[in-house]
Amino acid sequence: MLACAPLAAAMALARSVPAAANGVRCIAGPSTCSRSARWDTPAKLDRSLCNEGHLGAKQRTDAVSADSGIAIIYLRSYSHHLLGAHQPVRPCVRHASAHHLRMSASSNSAETDTDFTLDDDFPIDYRTPEHLWERQPTPVFDYPEEGVWLAEAIALVQKNNKQILPLLAEIRTRPFFRYYPVDLLASCGYTPSRESPCELDACEIEPHESIPPRMVERDEDEYEFELDSWARWDMPSDFTEYYDLVANPESHTAYNGTLVWRFIHNKICFQKRLDQKVNFWKRDFNRGVSGIHASVSANIIADIRNEEGDDAALVEYRRRLKDMPGAIQNLYFTYLLTLCAIEALKPRLEVCSFLGDKRAPDIMNKLLEVDIYNHPSIQRAASELREHANSSNAAAWKMRLRTRDLLGVMNCVQCNLCRLHGKVLCLGFAAILQVLLGNKGRGEEDCDENPDPYSLTRVEVGAVLTVAGKLASAIEQVEQLRALDEA
Repeated sequence: MLACAPLAAAMALARSVPAAANGVRCIAGPSTCSRSARWDTPAKLDRSLCNEGHLGAKQRTDAVSADSGIAIIYLRSYSHHLLGAHQPVRPCVRHASAHHLRMSASSNSAETDTDFTLDDDFPIDYRTPEHLWERQPTPVFDYPEEGVWLAEAIALVQKNNKQILPLLAEIRTRPFFRYYPVDLLASCGYTPSRESPCELDACEIEPHESIPPRMVERDEDEYEFELDSWARWDMPSDFTEYYDLVANPESHTAYNGTLVWRFIHNKICFQKRLDQKVNFWKRDFNRGVSGIHASVSANIIADIRNEEGDDAALVEYRRRLKDMPGAIQNLYFTYLLTLCAIEALKPRLEVCSFLGDKRAPDIMNKLLEVDIYNHPSIQRAASELREHANSSNAAAWKMRLRTRDLLGVMNCVQCNLCRLHGKVLCLGFAAILQVLLGNKGRGEEDCDENPDPYSLTRVEVGAVLTVAGKLASAIEQVEQLRALDEA
């Protein structure tokens, strides 16, 4: 690959060439924190600018296609000394195709003579979708009638959380569980991309460069495409880079993800006939998604508490969790499913070498020794899920359809830090359901698969433990805030 010019040269070039004369135009991209511009110009790309010596440490070129004459320049970082601490920088894409290289400057002026005047007075000959989900309130998934058995499980979790939480936090620091290959440049194919400002320093993250070669080799070997899979993780590519969840912890970035969550709850979660017992598997899925949302809220509130104090945190706790019907119960329900998934993964986790990490097995053994995973009240969550999902009237493939889209819609999150953690969370949730339910109802002979702990890839196993750590941390924050609120 060829390295490209520094941001200063690129921006200077854009400012120095008149748009009318050379057909240069910049088009705002989807993210305030990750701007993009497209340069369409007949001028030949000055490849003298593309040399390694001009690059800053954090600027890199992801792809250059010399054969087609198209240079794609991605500057994944920002330049405080050039543009100021709060001036966002977007990746730039400069097209200098063979067609453009053959075009003369006069052809540009000829194009402007074409009459594209449109008549404003014309009949409407198409139907416009109402987009009701954009205006509707976020649905709530509250099922208090199931609270009897759940209350016993919640009490057990509360009793053991202080023992299990530090072990989950420690295992997540090991390489096997902290590094994830992610394509943060993937586009959003679910909602219109709108400007949503966030604090630049809080949203932007840098890839981790020193990844163990055996991890990269394994991740590239484990890729696979299945039409009816629980999730589709980012494929190995020039745009997929490794990120460190420990170096980039989940935090309050001031990014507003309300629209994305509204889309998830209205368009991805099940909506119809949820009160019928034959559809309780739909409720289980909705509760899991609600629990993931609650964990994000709780961990954001924890960061607000660290920055602004208890009073500000309590305001957000009441708004996001306490006064949101079902949110806290669903947080616990999702955690119970995660503990059941860890129990199902025990045969694999007990013998895993974790890519040769000498410390990880000892930590994992201590984690698995906690007397909670196989408790009947904990396993009740998994047994209820299996009973509902494997009933004759259930269509578990519809859950797989939704977990794929749940992961995909994370590409609509415009804050890179939030997108990274959201994608790992959704991957972990999909892997939890996969290890508990297997792949049933595929509709083809010999395509169904029973639950199998060895069916998960390295990143999926890592994501399950990451989700467990996030949920345990969220529960700890909820209980602390509950105590403050009731004091």
